[in-house]
This record gives sequence, structure tokens and C-alpha cells, in this order.
Amino acid sequence: MRTLHGQQSLDQLGLYARDPYAAAQAFVPQWFDWWRSRDGGREPWKAPQILDWKPIPQFSFWNEWKGTGLDTNPRANVWLKQTITLTKEQAKGDGSLAIGAIDDMDLTFVNGHPVGYTFGWGVERTYRVPAKHLKAGENVILIAANNMWDTGGFFAGPDRLAFTAANGTRVALGADWHYATTTVTDVPPRAPWDANAGVGVMHNAMIAPLGPMKLAGVAWYQGESDAGQPAYDKKLETLFAGWRRQFGSQVKMLVVQLADWGERRSAPTESGWAQLRDEQRRAVVADANAALVTAIDIGEPTDIHPANKNDLGKRLAQAFNGRAMPIPERAQLAGGTVTVSFSGIEGALQV
Repeated sequence: MRTLHGQQSLDQLGLYARDPYAAAQAFVPQWFDWWRSRDGGREPWKAPQILDWKPIPQFSFWNEWKGTGLDTNPRANVWLKQTITLTKEQAKGDGSLAIGAIDDMDLTFVNGHPVGYTFGWGVERTYRVPAKHLKAGENVILIAANNMWDTGGFFAGPDRLAFTAANGTRVALGADWHYATTTVTDVPPRAPWDANAGVGVMHNAMIAPLGPMKLAGVAWYQGESDAGQPAYDKKLETLFAGWRRQFGSQVKMLVVQLADWGERRSAPTESGWAQLRDEQRRAVVADANAALVTAIDIGEPTDIHPANKNDLGKRLAQAFNGRAMPIPERAQLAGGTVTVSFSGIEGALQV
């Protein structure tokens, strides 16, 4: 775990169990660096006025905001803003901020200070707000929301959103929010306690309980949530080593490259999924007892879980039995012809 994620991530994970607010403070410098590097150094959480704010068309998923661009391209980073007014008494003591459920993840700020991070489209968020971040008068709430799949934004009704002061009084956040879009398109860093991509989530729940049983091979079909994140090949190499320590050095690792999925582009564009497929390939090439299985031709543009498991199962069986699939090694352009050379071919390649 320390090799794969580092001591800092493990420390933050332990801190989250004791104090979610403190864990968020330890995590956010990474998020801040990520945002600045992609938005020209701007810091909207400190200066909301730098964004172009507009009233939300309706309190709903932003997919339903017709004419905003989010209705046609909902996988985005969107800032949401609300202002509430607190009395002097309400600003005394720690408060509690409930923002309902956000699809998919949020980093939430009060008066420029981060108070919480959560992933999960159906998870309702409630964050502690220390008194030092509150003031009598207007208080600005910002939500940096990211949507990775399908619907994005508000998941719960406006009645679920409220600030509760230390004296027990409740201030409704209401439905009249503002939003701002940006040019930042990739996925933010994920916190160590992230329910989907957090440290040790799958291993502790599904792998460790198996104990030291002997396995002949493992089919690894994963990576969608890691698209856009760095060094997936190194993570795979560490995974291979860890599972072989548990299940035996004989384990053959069969890696399924990400299937084809997502909307079709009208022009060439950078692809985090294509990058991850290449990192899957690199990890397999570096391992003498691993094989790569492609699924690019059996994916479905509207279903991240393609139905054709039959062909995929046959390919996995062939790979386990030593029949490697062709892998392109190089491409050469000569005149109007591109010549692609493959390894892993027995006889002539048929198209």
C-alpha cells in the first residue's frame, strides 16, 4: 500500500476516520495544484467574481439545462454558488452544511475555505463548518462539482439543502443557485477516502478476505475510473506483485484493455481512455507472465458494460493458454500508405 499510494495517502485515510474536516484540509492542496495548472493559475474559491455566473435554469441535473452546453456535454467541471445571510448568533460556533447529493463528486467551500470532499451520486453530504469560517451577514457557498458519467449536478431536491447553526436554527439554501462553467475538462484528484477510487477500498473488501489461496490466473478488467490519472502502468505492476505475494508467483495476469465507449467525436481529440489503454499495454509488456486482451471492437458507445462477454471470455481463455493476441509494434507512413507491424501473429494476418 505504501509503495502504491504513499504514506501521505494512508495518513489522510486514517485522519478521515477520525476527523473528516481535517482530512479535507490535508487533501485539498493537491486539488488546488491540479486546478491552478489547468485554469491558468486562477483560484475561483478565493475570488468567485472571476467566473461568469448565471442563474441555474432549474434545480435539476445540469443535463436538463437547455442551451447551456451542459445539456449536450454533461461530463464537466461546474461551479455552483449560493449566498446565505447569517445573524451574529448564527455565526457563533461550528455549523453544519447539508448540500444534498451531488453527481458525481464535489469539493465544497464556505467563504473561500474548503470544508469537505465526497464522491457518490446518491450520497447526501453534510459538512462541519468551523466558526472561524463563518461571519455575520453574507456567507458564500461554492461547490466545485465534477460529473464523470451521464447525469451531473444536483441529485436531491432543494429541501435537503440547508445550513444549521450551532444554536440549532436552520437556514434553507433554496433552489435559486448560480452556476459557472470553465474550460477545465479532466477529472480532479480523488481523495484517499473516495468511495470509488479510494485507497484499499476494493482490496480490503474483496481480495484480502480470500487469504493465501493458490490461483492459476486473474482476469483484470478495470480502469475506466482511472482514465486521466497518471502512471496506471506502474500501479498495475505493483498490483501484479502484491497479488502474487498473496496467491503465488505462478499467477498469470490477463489484462483486458478498456472497451470502446462514449460519444463519438467529429474531430481528433486527446483521450484519457486511449492513454490508459497504452499504459495497460506497457504494464503487460514489462511482465513475463502477463497477457493483453483487447476489447476495443466489442464495446458499446452508450453502455460502459458491453454485453458481448462471450467473445471476451474466449479471448481471455486463448490468452491464458498462451495464444497471444496481435499487438501493433510500429507504424510507418510511405506515400499514401500506412504500414503497421504486429507481434503475436502466427501466419498471415487476416483483416
